[in-house]
Amino acid sequence: MRDIFANFCRRAHLSVQVEVGYGLARDHINSRPADILVQGWDRGKPAAYDITVTSPLTPVSLNNASASMGAAAYAAECRKHAANDTRCQKLGWLCIPLAVETYGNWGKEAQSVFSRLASLLSISQAIPKPKMLSEIYSRLNTSLVRSVAWEGKLSKGRLVELAGSAENELWKKENCSGAKERWHHCSENAADPNTEHKKTPSRDRIEMIKCDAQEDPEDEGL
Repeated sequence: MRDIFANFCRRAHLSVQVEVGYGLARDHINSRPADILVQGWDRGKPAAYDITVTSPLTPVSLNNASASMGAAAYAAECRKHAANDTRCQKLGWLCIPLAVETYGNWGKEAQSVFSRLASLLSISQAIPKPKMLSEIYSRLNTSLVRSVAWEGKLSKGRLVELAGSAENELWKKENCSGAKERWHHCSENAADPNTEHKKTPSRDRIEMIKCDAQEDPEDEGL
């Protein structure tokens, strides 16, 4: 989604940087308040866009969902503002979170950004704004669905792997213990001199018994 949004910004002839951090001090080396930094977005100030995906099915989100639609996206926006506002202000950036729920409902701030971006694209591309806005949502939501599906596939695959390992270990335990019991039983019988061991007749012995039965004179009258 990051790259798709960045490409839309470039098509609108905006200056774009991706994965932008501080780099101002040692304790800020790993800080990355901007997935996408767009220069001159509002009154000459750069906009630091931070894309975040949140689930509306968490207990807190479910409790708030009855009060307002998009509560999970709004909560995600608030979390991003709390984490990045102060740091972005030091750099003269505008902190703008692009929050989306896993079912495709975008936050209010994202909707406002997409509307303005569609207006810029309609001018630069000579395409009606509604069509550009539809393309933005379509491309981003398609990427969202693929991302969520892929993460779900990985999670399911890991669960299957764990279940398979557990089942395999259980099978080994049951069969190995059974084999051990049979081995002890055979060892005890072999060590007991009173145990009678029946010998299995060989193939040659079986053939001789068959020939004797066929040559028995008592069977000729039958």
